[in-house]
Amino acid sequence: KTDLAAVLFGFGTLALQIIFFRVLHVYLTLSTIVFPVVLCAYLLLMAAGQWMGGNFADRYPSRLPNVAAALFAIGAILTALVLNMPPVWAAPLRALRFSSFNGSLVPEYASLVGDPGVLTTLAFSFAFMLAVASWSALFPVLLRLATAIIDEAGASFGRLYGMYTVGNVAGTFLTGVVLLSTLGTGGSAVFAIAVVGAGSLVLLAGLPPAPYFSKFGFVAAGLVTMV
Repeated sequence: KTDLAAVLFGFGTLALQIIFFRVLHVYLTLSTIVFPVVLCAYLLLMAAGQWMGGNFADRYPSRLPNVAAALFAIGAILTALVLNMPPVWAAPLRALRFSSFNGSLVPEYASLVGDPGVLTTLAFSFAFMLAVASWSALFPVLLRLATAIIDEAGASFGRLYGMYTVGNVAGTFLTGVVLLSTLGTGGSAVFAIAVVGAGSLVLLAGLPPAPYFSKFGFVAAGLVTMV
């Protein structure tokens, strides 16, 4: 059960990267200067998410089902929000850029031609890809759930991380090669949300209920964002 959840979580996290990079290409042009900054933002969000998830897993060991479901729902909602924002919202932040334009038709946009600044790119990428942190936090929570015996922690981590990486590869390849060309950006995002939602359901099915909140209520909230 945890192995399958790891594959599905890994798929969704890297599918999100490909989807976000495709959209950010429209905003920022993703030149050879901009792309490394966006990639750094993505990797830092992954690191922050895994640190956050590890802290949550240790702080709330009796509520791990709820933590996992809430992380999924937050990531799904953030993804839906940023993908539905009109591009013009980025113009005041100087994050909406153009590689070329017809100066005689739109001279007022002359300042938006070319690469944005490094700090602008980094800050905008962080804000745009916040969902990555939420979904990346799922892995340490999953690891905590799977590690019942401390003497087996190494084997559990190696197995789950291997499955998570398999999911990463599948999410990268299938999203870039198949999903975007057949489903488009919005459809691919819906697919990614469905995959991570399925991983959450696989993980939570059969676990005892945690106090205070309904674990399946969180999952339902995330899945509703697909609509």
